[in-house]
Amino acid sequence: MKKQILAMAVFAAGLMILGSGTAKAQATQQVIVNVDLKETMGIFPGTGGTSIPNFEFQNAEDYTKAQDKEKDKQLQVVSTEDYKITVRAETPTFNSTQSAATLPLNILTVAARQSNAGSFQSSITPTTTDQVIFTGGKATIGEDFDFSYIITPNQTMIEAPKELYNVTLTYTVSAE
Repeated sequence: MKKQILAMAVFAAGLMILGSGTAKAQATQQVIVNVDLKETMGIFPGTGGTSIPNFEFQNAEDYTKAQDKEKDKQLQVVSTEDYKITVRAETPTFNSTQSAATLPLNILTVAARQSNAGSFQSSITPTTTDQVIFTGGKATIGEDFDFSYIITPNQTMIEAPKELYNVTLTYTVSAE
């Protein structure tokens, strides 16, 4: 009997020693995190804003020289692949805001460049079909673009009614 009591005491002491380490219940669960990348492109107002290039012809000298309106950081491109930018006019002419008078689109040329990148790429005369205005864009998280708008002296403007005319240009970014 002594042996039984001694065995029980040893067994109880062993349980107490094992039980003194505070074992806590625990469980694990794994979670998979997906990153699903898709091709995408966007064109947005640049950090310089989409200010309107206003051409004012107020005196005789204004009609005799070219006017160049540069708009720094006017648009910004975000693209996951190489890209180009095109431009098109929404109407075939500049339209008066006050009458039915129009001016031809060929009085205007437009050029683009990456901001702080030196010279502008080739100028184009807008039409109602997409025309490439910038090529060679590389995938980017945000590239700003400057635009140059030029009107050169021409007889059409001398003869046209003296009113405000405008045209909407649409810029599009697409894969190159």
